Amino acid sequence: MTTAILSKAQPAGEGEVSFTIVGKIALPADRELSEKETRSLFSGVSDLLMGSDFVLGSIDSTAFYRTETLKEAGFDVLGFGDQCQFETKDIGGRLLKVGFCSFSEMPTGLGGDEEIVSELIRGYVKSVKDSCDILIVSFASPYEGPNSEHFSIEEDLFPRVCIDAGADMVIGQGGGVARGVELYHHRLIAYSLGKFCTPFGSNVKSYSGLAPVLQVTVTSAGRFVSGRIVSMIQNPGKGPSRDPKDKAANMIKYVSETDFPDSGFDLGTDGIFAIKTTTMRDNFVDSLLAYGTRYLGRPYSLGKTGPSAFDCSGLVYSVYQKFGIKLGRTAREQYKNGRPVNRMELRKGDLVFFNTQKNVNPGHVAIVYEVMPDGNFRFLHSCSSKGVVIQTFNGSYYYFSRYVGARRVVEDGR
Repeated sequence: MTTAILSKAQPAGEGEVSFTIVGKIALPADRELSEKETRSLFSGVSDLLMGSDFVLGSIDSTAFYRTETLKEAGFDVLGFGDQCQFETKDIGGRLLKVGFCSFSEMPTGLGGDEEIVSELIRGYVKSVKDSCDILIVSFASPYEGPNSEHFSIEEDLFPRVCIDAGADMVIGQGGGVARGVELYHHRLIAYSLGKFCTPFGSNVKSYSGLAPVLQVTVTSAGRFVSGRIVSMIQNPGKGPSRDPKDKAANMIKYVSETDFPDSGFDLGTDGIFAIKTTTMRDNFVDSLLAYGTRYLGRPYSLGKTGPSAFDCSGLVYSVYQKFGIKLGRTAREQYKNGRPVNRMELRKGDLVFFNTQKNVNPGHVAIVYEVMPDGNFRFLHSCSSKGVVIQTFNGSYYYFSRYVGARRVVEDGR
């Protein structure tokens, strides 16, 4: 794929919204700073905190008493604990409502089937998104110590689950150091921005002292447009200052390339995001999958093709028909559509089949939703016990042991 260089995130164009987002903010635990002392911590970044439509930070209990002073410094929203806040602004003549949901910690271990479709997470995120135009989810990064800059998608699916449920951006904050970034279904995930202003009693040496500022522009529907990492560095007893060596951007670039080699963009050494152009097929399948996920949670009903309920082949039949692809009505008929594909060559949008019924082979069909670097994949389907859900292939012995094969019904050049 080729790479198209985009300009920095600011200013946003017509129909676009700009954000400046930073990591954890903490003040001294043993004494209270005056308003003047608090404001002085951000004097070196005042231009960054005033140049976007929305400015977001995250605080801990030591900074809670200076919330108003921090907002005077330029912050619109300060995440604290488990809460949801809304900000409405006139953006280009249109009132835009943005939701900010913060989690005091990231729910981990979402690799199993039951947790991936958890109503506690997916249902909550979806309900909040239903009441705003753009939704940003932030969480406290739980990792510290050596090699904590790396992230394992196989172990922690929470950020992607939030995007699947409707979030437009997911931001990790705090933890030991900053972590990688990726573009997932045209939405930005920053797995941790680390600490932005923690100069009192906190380790600010080496990677722990890097204080990246994330600037992002999205469409009014939340789709990523452009972005950049502004490299800052912490100083003991003082606020963050510019880093001419761009160490934060370079560190995040390295980790992103290591952890997310198939991400939708590259990060330059200067911190500018370069979005990778996608094929016509990618764009077509992304639209198809976005349409399919609108039915998440709908019940299973044998013989139904929606929209209130589906059986497995009914969901596949209806989704592809919406995009002009005529498939057979049953799983057995759909197994004859397209061409066969080896499991290790799967791409999103392919159909996967399972032997789940006696004397019927195959008896179940699903749509590949995401293919992971290790060859594992997630699939969208309607199953009799849960209705329309997204599940992980290697996370379910039931489906893993009954896999029959795959067919590609959407080729390159669409």
